[in-house]
Amino acid sequence: MKKALFAITISLALAACGDDSSSNADDNSGYSISNDGNRITTTGPLFVDETQQIIAITQDAKTNDVCVQENDSWIWKSVSIPSETDSYKYEFRGDSLLLYRMYSDTSTSNYASIYIGKSGGKIYQTWASTQCEYDKEEDSTDCYERNLKYNSESITFSPGKYSSVIDLFPDQFYADQPSINYMNSFFMDELYKALNLDEANLDAGNILREKKEAGIPEKYGINIIENSRMSQTFTSGGKQYTVAVKKIERTFLQGTIDNDISIDVTDGETTCNNFYKVLWITERERCSEEYSAFFYKDKITDINGNEITMTSVYRDYNRYEFNNCIRGIAAKNSELVNSSALSRKATARHEPIYKKTDSGVNVFSPF
Repeated sequence: MKKALFAITISLALAACGDDSSSNADDNSGYSISNDGNRITTTGPLFVDETQQIIAITQDAKTNDVCVQENDSWIWKSVSIPSETDSYKYEFRGDSLLLYRMYSDTSTSNYASIYIGKSGGKIYQTWASTQCEYDKEEDSTDCYERNLKYNSESITFSPGKYSSVIDLFPDQFYADQPSINYMNSFFMDELYKALNLDEANLDAGNILREKKEAGIPEKYGINIIENSRMSQTFTSGGKQYTVAVKKIERTFLQGTIDNDISIDVTDGETTCNNFYKVLWITERERCSEEYSAFFYKDKITDINGNEITMTSVYRDYNRYEFNNCIRGIAAKNSELVNSSALSRKATARHEPIYKKTDSGVNVFSPF
């Protein structure tokens, strides 16, 4: 995904995570979470400029429990955060609403989350998320239909006020896991490309994403010999490879999903291992030195103007080492591959690279 999807959904959902009072309505913060944690409701002030087609959503000041770095230690503590306003440029297309994140320098994102309403051209109504994202620059749309099985979101705009309702379906999520075909994934298409020395994104997390387009195996001359939901043997360029998902553990937690993934790719002589581990720091037990080596650090300012270093996620992966290893065992091996980067088991670690979403919230799409 070029940008993290559903910026409003995620930013509103995470606003409630970690608050000691989150099981009950909080008049000051403008949000509530159901007792089972599966419905998140957020309300707040709304400004609409129908001439310029701009909306501004304000989240009230709130107090959250978060993982904070003080001196050389990580501690779990309450932090009061000032109110925040997120602005979006909007446009109508038929009965759909497209929301583009606006930045502080007044520039606008090329990516829009798409919502559908009962009638087009009217901002004041209830809009349901389609789980689709529009790329204005490419004039293309990506949809993530599986997401609709695990969460739904609706946003109601009325004069001076917005209301967001997010419903989470963890039971459906767990019921689906044993039947997911990981060999029919975006990761596999990217692997076929990499073995042909084409540009590819070999992040192991892509094993969780559905294919984006048909015909990739045929385009790259892939001949599939054996196939199951967890492994595949195929030939590329006259050379045989086997892919095996060695580990995939997923936990649904407060609207986020922990992922622990390990994938092996071998040509029979060299094995390239790709790992990807994301843990959300939503509880006190994870705010510890045990996880700190791969915390993504972020800076926030509290209600008194103090700058605070905090984290909301642990992320460890070896995508770059894996990429080098794969290109080293490709049948069309390129002279550009640095042989010193190849190994029998590519498991080197390095600091996580982490990007903000268009909403400014540090998240990864959980699905």
